Amino acid sequence: MAEVKTRMPSALQVGPSTLVPRVGSIFLAVAVPSLLYAAFILALVAFPTLEAHVIYMHRLTLMRSVDALNTPELFGFMRNQVRPFTIPLPAPLSVGNISVSSLTAPPTSSSSSQAAATETLHAWHVLPLRRYSCHQEALVAEPAGLVDDVTTTHGFSLLRDDPCAIVVIHLHGASGTMASGLRPETYRALAAADPTHVHVLALDYRGYGLSSGSSSPCEGGLIADAVALARWAMDVAQVPPERIVVHAQSLGTAVAIGMVEYFATQQRPVEFGGLVLTAGMFDVASLMAEYRFNGVLRLMAPLDWLPAVLDWMRTKLRSTWRSGERLERVMAMLSRHHVELLHAQDDRVVSVAHVHRLFEAAVAGSVRSGAVAVLDGEVNVAVAGAEVDVGASGAVWEWKSERGLIRKRVLSVGEHDRLMILPATSCAVLDASMAAGWSGGESCDGRARC
Repeated sequence: MAEVKTRMPSALQVGPSTLVPRVGSIFLAVAVPSLLYAAFILALVAFPTLEAHVIYMHRLTLMRSVDALNTPELFGFMRNQVRPFTIPLPAPLSVGNISVSSLTAPPTSSSSSQAAATETLHAWHVLPLRRYSCHQEALVAEPAGLVDDVTTTHGFSLLRDDPCAIVVIHLHGASGTMASGLRPETYRALAAADPTHVHVLALDYRGYGLSSGSSSPCEGGLIADAVALARWAMDVAQVPPERIVVHAQSLGTAVAIGMVEYFATQQRPVEFGGLVLTAGMFDVASLMAEYRFNGVLRLMAPLDWLPAVLDWMRTKLRSTWRSGERLERVMAMLSRHHVELLHAQDDRVVSVAHVHRLFEAAVAGSVRSGAVAVLDGEVNVAVAGAEVDVGASGAVWEWKSERGLIRKRVLSVGEHDRLMILPATSCAVLDASMAAGWSGGESCDGRARC
């Protein structure tokens, strides 16, 4: 027995001298990350700049150099098919968490104000391919890149002087620039709705890309930027609002809804030809718990065990982007509307649940007179829209009224970003254009001659 005791395996000889270091190591392995994460959460609440960086990710350019934005040919476009230009940076709008009805109009653009502006928004004008092909010789002969006055360029005249031109204003999502990732392919897909008449305008919000903005992006600032681009299209390019379709993705959908609400609440309301929202969110508070950075890392996962902390953080948000409430209110104001909501079933960044809630909010606003019962935020299922069979591609629901159409498309595939370059998006833009009265028919047919 004595021999057995002397040969006892060392692993079983656990005493205070070995147990304490092991417990200490385990404690440190758990405590240090927990303290760091708690510090991150507190800093997120305490410092508005940090919140802005997390929500907008404007410093994450996703490209080697933002200077390339002045050379669109590096992104696969023909020479001068895309013209970079600038418009004055407007002051941020005094937007509350709910309404933008009391906002003051930002300044419009002109050649003189462009020259005088010290801070600017950087934008692109993408020509439709067939229009570019017909005028390629004149376009190629011009200097490439950013110009002091875009109104002197041949490409601008092709937009201003075409009575059949359709402008698609594209508002991109968080992170990157207007040329990051699949965004250049998105402009090509949008223009594919009609290669003769569909022009695309895109911009980088304040703090993104080459746009100015010494302060961090904010809700009122981004809406002001979108309003400024729309005013440029209407006042400088002289395109009437019924020939403007607003297209947006992810965070951009919240900006788009805020912009549409702004124009709808003016003394002389302005209504656009259509609103196409892809991969939109209902609001930031709903997105917080589920958001996955790059579709993988869920930032708030540790708070699954502390729901009270997550609820407390939601009350401290400065950028709330309550798109669902805004959309319902907007739909009640508009005299006519064509709204397309697109989402992919396999979206791992913003779940498909958001598009269902946005659709319900839009329908509820459209029939706010009481024709539809709204209980706990859900529209009565019996009248929430007729489902259209589209086979394996996904599902479509439509709500039709005398004022227009609200359509929800849930695609089987498309993820968060690839959805923008799929035919469904191009089709939605074309449908919105045609609903506004543009037919692309004989009077606006560019096939017979350039």
